[in-house]
Amino acid sequence: MRLALPLLLLLTACSPAARLKMRDHRDTGTLGAAANAYWLALRWNDVGGAAGFLETSEEKLRLGRLLTDPQVRVTDVSVVQVVLGEELPEARLPETREGTAMVRIEGYDIRRGRVEVVTLEQHWVRGAHTWLVDAERSPIGEERAW
Repeated sequence: MRLALPLLLLLTACSPAARLKMRDHRDTGTLGAAANAYWLALRWNDVGGAAGFLETSEEKLRLGRLLTDPQVRVTDVSVVQVVLGEELPEARLPETREGTAMVRIEGYDIRRGRVEVVTLEQHWVRGAHTWLVDAERSPIGEERAW
């Protein structure tokens, strides 16, 4: 009788639905951490830190130019919400999953002479080892990094 409850809990935890829920929870956490790290790097003008979440060298160069522009600065960021997409088919390898991060960004542009607060939806894809910004669906702007 003493072993019945632990055995039942063990069997329940190993069910496919429980494993899927645990994987979704883990993916939500890792996406949130990646989005937070990316935006904090932008906030503190850490080009190298933010570039680690971009896939191509062109995206990294564009971001570097934007972050070194003294006219535009991110002053505050917060990841408001993270939403996972479905697992991607094997045809999309090495990308295995999509996700979206809702981000609240405060920044200023000296040329425009104003502070802007923007909430945007940024698309991400999970690669082989980490989450990366989906630059096709969330391009880095020409005038500002958000």
